[in-house]
Amino acid sequence: MFERLSRALVEDSRDVVFVRLVLRLFVLVPLPIAMVYVGTGPWVLGLGLAHLALVVWLLGPFILMRHQLAHRPGTFRRPYRWIVTALDWTFGPLLGLSPFTYVGHHIGMHHPENNMAGDLSSTLPYQRDSLKDFVRYWGAFFLCGVYRLIRYLGARGRRTLLLRTLFGEGAFLLTCALLAWWSPLPTLLVLGVPLVFTRFAMIAGNWAQHAFVDPQRPDDPFANSITCIDTRYNDRCFNDGYHALHHLKPSMHWGELPAAFARFEHTFVERRAVVVRGLDHFQVWTLLMLRKHKKLAAHLVMPKFDTEEAAIAFLAERLRPIAR
Repeated sequence: MFERLSRALVEDSRDVVFVRLVLRLFVLVPLPIAMVYVGTGPWVLGLGLAHLALVVWLLGPFILMRHQLAHRPGTFRRPYRWIVTALDWTFGPLLGLSPFTYVGHHIGMHHPENNMAGDLSSTLPYQRDSLKDFVRYWGAFFLCGVYRLIRYLGARGRRTLLLRTLFGEGAFLLTCALLAWWSPLPTLLVLGVPLVFTRFAMIAGNWAQHAFVDPQRPDDPFANSITCIDTRYNDRCFNDGYHALHHLKPSMHWGELPAAFARFEHTFVERRAVVVRGLDHFQVWTLLMLRKHKKLAAHLVMPKFDTEEAAIAFLAERLRPIAR
C-alpha cells in the first residue's frame, strides 16, 4: 500500500525513494522541540550533539535529493509540487540549508559557469592539494558567498532566482536572530552549527569534484570534473559520484547515470577523464588535504598508466592552479 501511495506522488517510480527519505526526515523534529523545552543546562548540549549526528546521517541524501529536484522540477506530480517548497522551509534549515540559496547558487550560477572564471566557486586559481588554499577558498565562500551570489544573479538578470535567494536567506537569518534572542543555545545547536557544517561539506565536495582539471581544456566536463564509481556514497546519494556526466547532461535522471557511464566509457578514455574507484568525493578531498597522491593513484582507473609514478605525475599536473 505504501508503494502504491508513494507512486501516486511522483512521475517516475524510481523516485519513490524520495518519498521514503521525506518520511525519514521527520526524525529531525523531536530534538529541537526538546531543546526548546529544556532551555538550558547540560541536557541541551547532549540533545544538540544528537541533532548534529542526525544532520551528518541525513545531509548527503537530503542535499542530493534537493539537487535532483532542482534539476528535475517535474519529479513530483503537479498537485504535489508544494512538497519541494515545504522541504526548503522545514527540514532544509534544520540541515543547514537556508531556503532557495542552494538552488540559486547551483542552478543559477554553478552550472551555467561550469567551474570557469565566472563561477563563484571555481577551483581553477587554487593549488588543489593545498590545505592553505582550501582554507582561503572556504573562507571566501562562507564569508562572502551569498553576497557575491546576489550580485551575480542581479548582474545576469536572473530576477526570479535573485528574489528567491534574497527572501530565503533574509528570512533564515532573521529567524536565527529572533530565535537566538529568545533561546540562544538551542538556536546555535539546531540552526547555527548545521549551517557552518553544511556549507563546509558542500564546498569541500565541490573542491574534490573539480580538483583534477586539464589546463588545456578547463571548460570540458570530462576534463574538469571527477567521476567516483563503486562507492556506498553513490548508493546513498543518488549516484552523485558521476559528476562529469552530470555536468554534461544536468537533467539526466540519477538512475540512468551508471548506464550512461558505460555508454560513454570510450569518451572518458579519449578525453583522459579522471575516474576513481572506491572513493567518494569527501574521501578524495581528505586525501588531497593530506597530499596522499600515492593513495589517490592506487584508486585511479582512468586514465590508465603503466607505472605508479606516471599516474602520480598526471594527477599532480591536474592539481596545479590555472590562470583565469
